[in-house]
Amino acid sequence: MRKPMILWSALILVIASLCFTSPARAENESNAAVMAAADQFYAALNAMFIGDAGPMEGIWLHEDDVTYMGPDGVFLVGWDS
Repeated sequence: MRKPMILWSALILVIASLCFTSPARAENESNAAVMAAADQFYAALNAMFIGDAGPMEGIWLHEDDVTYMGPDGVFLVGWDS
C-alpha cells in the first residue's frame, strides 16, 4: 500500500514541477530567440550601411504576404514586389 502512495506522490511532484517551471523556461527561450534575431538584424543593418545588402536579404522574409512600408509611404507586398 505504501509503494503506490509514494509513486503517486512522485508523479504529482513531477507534474507540478513541469507545470510551474515550463513558462519561465519558455520565456527565457523566447527572449533568447528574440535577442538572437535582433543581433542578426543589427549585424545585417550595419553591413547594409557599408554597402553590403546581402545579409539583410538573407534574413528578410521571402513570403508572398511580407509587407514593407518605406519612409515615403509606399507599400510593397510580397517578396517579388
